[in-house]
Amino acid sequence: CMPGHNYIYEPDAMRMKQLLSEGKLGEPVQMEMHYNIYHPEHVRERLPGIIRQILTHHAYMALYLLGAPSSVSAMSSVIAGGRVSDRENLAMVMMKHPSGPLSLLQASFAADDHTSDPWTFHI
Repeated sequence: CMPGHNYIYEPDAMRMKQLLSEGKLGEPVQMEMHYNIYHPEHVRERLPGIIRQILTHHAYMALYLLGAPSSVSAMSSVIAGGRVSDRENLAMVMMKHPSGPLSLLQASFAADDHTSDPWTFHI
């Protein structure tokens, strides 16, 4: 089973995987993915929650680039949920990968990032 759209097939992700595999970027020590785009109640009512809607993409990117984690810690919350208080709109995951790198995956429909790129990725 694969998500309907999968970012590991994006040219930039494939290139990053290639550079990591070839050792041209050195040994990764951490990976971060952040998504912060506010979604009002009338939009969130139609969505399953931030974990299923967004964080799944962060997770498979971490698996693709750094491999399966040896440990995982995660939390989610509902911030000012209003009528949509039955599903999370903020979630964070920390993963430790076997060779030592850490991944921080964060997604929020509750916060708004007004920079030029509210979907941020670092490795």
